[in-house]
Amino acid sequence: MKNLSLKFIVITMIATFIVGCGKEDSSSTSSSAFVVKGSSSQMAKLHALVPSGSPTSFKVKIYSAYISENEDCSSPVLLKNFGTAGVEFDMYSSPTLFGANPPEGTYNCFILNISDNMKFKADATAVADHVGCTSTTVENTFDIYRDGDTDDGLWVDIDGNGVNATGSDASPGADSVFIFASTNPGAIVLAHTNQVLTLATALVSPGQTTYYWDATGGVDNNNDGINNYCGIENVVTGFR
Repeated sequence: MKNLSLKFIVITMIATFIVGCGKEDSSSTSSSAFVVKGSSSQMAKLHALVPSGSPTSFKVKIYSAYISENEDCSSPVLLKNFGTAGVEFDMYSSPTLFGANPPEGTYNCFILNISDNMKFKADATAVADHVGCTSTTVENTFDIYRDGDTDDGLWVDIDGNGVNATGSDASPGADSVFIFASTNPGAIVLAHTNQVLTLATALVSPGQTTYYWDATGGVDNNNDGINNYCGIENVVTGFR
């Protein structure tokens, strides 16, 4: 397991392959060799954690997804392209993210192009514990790649080009960022350390997998020295 540390968020990716079932309309997934579902839980079954404030909804916008047989993520195969507008998924609704028909094989790299802005609603515990969380009905936005987070280098896109970070707690900036997960993360030499994650088990096509963003107990109060904001301190993301 590798910890991905940002200023106010820790993203950790672990991966285990599992055969699942799709939800997207039958015309788009019933014939798909490889299906990716979404979830808000890293466990296949419900699990008990001591909450310190958790989301009741958690939205991630996806622009595109790729897989590669190579550990360095070279020669990626496009799985899905949602265009420049992207598609936003609430991981608490257990969505089917997409289905695709890549060539049969074993893939050691998974690449996601997502928005660095995440949206969530906080539960009553978070509202009671954190002054920045004002209501259970307010949708909060937090920015995982902000202006000022680039002192040790820029994140890169799928072609290795640097991506400038924008936004702040007070005014999130929507940037298109890439996350690279490999069974051998050390083989990825061009990407920033913070966007390189560990894929513990290779993905196999044909097959199905579930991709999760679990922020249980992860709601926290962010303060920029002037104002308080409702944010996410810990997220676990990966495959199950």
